[in-house]
Amino acid sequence: MAIVSRKALGSPYLSKFVHMDERFYPKPEEFDPFRFARMRTEGDKPDSTETYDIYLAFSYVRHSCFGRWLVSQTLKLLIAYITFNYDIQPLDKRLPNTIFADTSIPTFCIRIKVRRMRQS
Repeated sequence: MAIVSRKALGSPYLSKFVHMDERFYPKPEEFDPFRFARMRTEGDKPDSTETYDIYLAFSYVRHSCFGRWLVSQTLKLLIAYITFNYDIQPLDKRLPNTIFADTSIPTFCIRIKVRRMRQS
């Protein structure tokens, strides 16, 4: 595969191989919710809104996604809102991901228990 343009580097096909490489991410096939938080506190990797060559979700180089700041803040607000307003029963075991197009996502065939907390 040849990269013709040097203006941007970002592809779901490329990112899969980079994100699943043990040289960059220890045990990439295992779910680790604090993987990036730990990498950031150790000073190994930049913030989620910064682009770098081993995290290609927002592309890399000159024309990377300019909406990444909005996405990052929106996700933080969403997670905070859900955490403070809902009880979610954890699963006994995480089910394997589903491959959808070229992306690995959580399975669609699952039911979880979610209950809105009472406001005090």
